Amino acid sequence: MHSINKIKKKQATATIQYYLDQGAEVLIISASIENWIKPWAKENNIEIVLATSIEIDDQGKLTGRFSSVNCKGQEKLRRLLEVYPNIRPEDLIIYGDSKGDKQLIDFAKTSFYKTLAY
Repeated sequence: MHSINKIKKKQATATIQYYLDQGAEVLIISASIENWIKPWAKENNIEIVLATSIEIDDQGKLTGRFSSVNCKGQEKLRRLLEVYPNIRPEDLIIYGDSKGDKQLIDFAKTSFYKTLAY
């Protein structure tokens, strides 16, 4: 079992599956480390993960530093718009659970904060 399954809300999987069944493109935008999120996302049929990258040295060891800007706040919105430059607020449904999601929530026409309703 992936460690994310131990901490995610139970309804998260059902909500993700609901949108996938509707033919929606589901992506994760997170300040968490991408190496941790991507395997879980792939197991749940989510292909796009925009997250914080960690630095690995020439010997393949973690340095303890980020190799990207921390993907939180305005950076989340910037990355979304980098991947989807023509996306419109009415094309999005955003789920957020922290103050780092505020810019995404404010941008989208439809958003949910600290809930997984659909």
